[in-house]
Amino acid sequence: YAQEVIRIGRETEEEMIAQRVEARLKRQEVLTVRQPPLRLHAIITEQALMLEVGSAETMSEQLDHIVKVAALPNVTVQVLTLAAGAHLAVHGGFEVLTFAHDDPPLGYIETLAGELFLESPEEIRRLTDVHKHLLSLALSPRESIKLIQEKKDGTR
Repeated sequence: YAQEVIRIGRETEEEMIAQRVEARLKRQEVLTVRQPPLRLHAIITEQALMLEVGSAETMSEQLDHIVKVAALPNVTVQVLTLAAGAHLAVHGGFEVLTFAHDDPPLGYIETLAGELFLESPEEIRRLTDVHKHLLSLALSPRESIKLIQEKKDGTR
């Protein structure tokens, strides 16, 4: 799945694609290998679950992976359904990184032009407000996993 996403993105050279895939897989290790593991709360749009990336088999494996990761005690996954209507996530995804120490939070947005890091309190507040709004529209974690499994069954 990661390879297909990267391939349709900015990279076309196989070596660069392989490096980016390896980096993404390595990044996921912080959820299971690092002690204590990092906390992740992801909001995924239903459109992302429906968009076939690669083959039906690739999508089925990706949906299995999401369900498996969501079962970790430090991970929460929620789905923003089509029924939620227009929302601020239509502009693209973002991350708000918070740290255990006194380090200030950091906003991160990946764009076609590159990566954007946001540091100002106003920018972080805006991203946090959007995140809270999206949470209010999203399914509960339990309902979200049920929907993901239903989507997976539809990809086979």
